[in-house]
Order: sequence, then C-alpha cells, then structure tokens
Amino acid sequence: MSVAEIKNEIAALSAEEKEELRRFMIIERMRNDPQWKEELERRLDQVEAGTYYTKEDLERIHAERVKQGR
Repeated sequence: MSVAEIKNEIAALSAEEKEELRRFMIIERMRNDPQWKEELERRLDQVEAGTYYTKEDLERIHAERVKQGR
C-alpha cells in the first residue's frame, strides 16, 4: 500500500477513529524511541527505589512555592 493510499484511507475515517489512530501513532513513536525507553527505565528505577514524588508531594511543593511567590 502506498502512502497516498494510506492517506486516502485515513481521510475516510470518522473523527473517533482518527483520534484512536493518532494515539496509536504516538505510542508507536515512543515505543521505538531509545531516549523514551531510557527515561522510562530511569523513572521505573526511581519508583522501585522509592525516590519519586507522589501527586500529593508535588501539590504540596507547588503550594509552598506559590505561597513564597516563586
């Protein structure tokens, strides 16, 4: 299938199907990106080591910075 044929097929999709395809393409791009894989591994290592921030931690830090005018 040529790129032109693929484009024609995409043009015929519904808005919901196009959104699903967009999300799929983002995931595919990340899956094949060595930098993304490295960052994911780094973050997983942080979680396993217990050296990451929870949502509540980030909200508290943000509130403190806002209070200090930063």
